[in-house]
Amino acid sequence: MQGKIRDIVEQVVKDRFPDARILSVSVNEDEDFEGERILRVTVVFDSATGLLDSQRAASLVRHMRPKLREAGEEAFPILSFISKADAELASAGA
Repeated sequence: MQGKIRDIVEQVVKDRFPDARILSVSVNEDEDFEGERILRVTVVFDSATGLLDSQRAASLVRHMRPKLREAGEEAFPILSFISKADAELASAGA
């Protein structure tokens, strides 16, 4: 089921940012500070093609949750966006 959830999340991200170059979308199950299940979603994009539209980013969860629920996933998605350059810096420092 995890692969299906990742596919759903990735499709919603790509649908909402049709002009952006999305390089990867990762989804990891986790818990919030109250012990509730969440999905940590990390979107890596190519910043050379421009910045992501902040209004679209802010409304992404609203578009994602109904599709996740249809697939039987109730965990709340927590989204992070990182540019390719920053992702490369982070992995080099690890």
